[in-house]
Amino acid sequence: MILIISEKGDVSTHKVIHWLKYFNAKFIVVFPDNQPVDWKISIKDNTSDVYFKLNNKKYSIKDFKKRWYRRGQLPRFVLNHDANDPKSIYTFNELSKLGEFLMWKFNSIPGINEIGYGNVNKLKSLWMARDIGLNIPETIICNQREDILNFNYSIISKGIYGESFHIGNNSYFHGTKLLDIQDVPSQFNYSLFQENVQKEFEIRVFILNNYLYSMAIFSQEHSESKLDWRLGNSISSRIRKSPYQLPIEIQNKLHLLMKSLGLNSGSIDLIKTPNNDFIFLEINPVGQYDFISLFCNINLDEIIALELINSMV
Repeated sequence: MILIISEKGDVSTHKVIHWLKYFNAKFIVVFPDNQPVDWKISIKDNTSDVYFKLNNKKYSIKDFKKRWYRRGQLPRFVLNHDANDPKSIYTFNELSKLGEFLMWKFNSIPGINEIGYGNVNKLKSLWMARDIGLNIPETIICNQREDILNFNYSIISKGIYGESFHIGNNSYFHGTKLLDIQDVPSQFNYSLFQENVQKEFEIRVFILNNYLYSMAIFSQEHSESKLDWRLGNSISSRIRKSPYQLPIEIQNKLHLLMKSLGLNSGSIDLIKTPNNDFIFLEINPVGQYDFISLFCNINLDEIIALELINSMV
């Protein structure tokens, strides 16, 4: 049986589910944010097991031969605690260790990416990409204005953690910002700054094990999307996109980066410069790939479903 862990609102998850049903595959889906899960762990000679109950049905971790971690968090415990309350601190520590163990056990099921690894450290991936031989933008992380005065070219700022965050039911998107040094205070929170690399076009890559699919995004054809094509929501449908074949050397380096990061699936963003250089920007293990399917005529959801099914044989 296949275990899928995701968020209920993720469109790609439901498309893969459609294909699993089409192929008559046995699977269950856990949406940790929307479904309560009860746990039981038994550790004894030769009969140790992890059990969980979902929708009044009991499962053993041994029931699953394959796992797809798409999004979300399993297990999902409410870990808010009062730092001044000893009982609250004790409960927090207990649940933290329980969650750590359960993630370890579920990650022992062969699968696509590991639970709890949905956000790769951007600085780590840049550093490792550089070590592997990929070009990256000149990058600096600092908290003082004087440290960025020596940039001899246009500068952009990005989030270190990511481009979006949530407060309650509201979502906020930071994206890429063009920096005017005159507007920067002398001191600020630690921030990431990069060279604003000249683009011929941008490239979105999706990797699944040994498969690699890439798409050119012609963001420079519209003023609204020149800096960051994701910010051009009003014209997103008019941004030209097409299949693109990366040089074998770049493909091999991207596969090596994925292996070095412990990933077997993810979405990667690159820049193709007017000088025919390829610049690595970032990697997202749970990034969107749906539009690669759409514009490149590749059914990635079917490919993911078949990868889950065939690897169980």
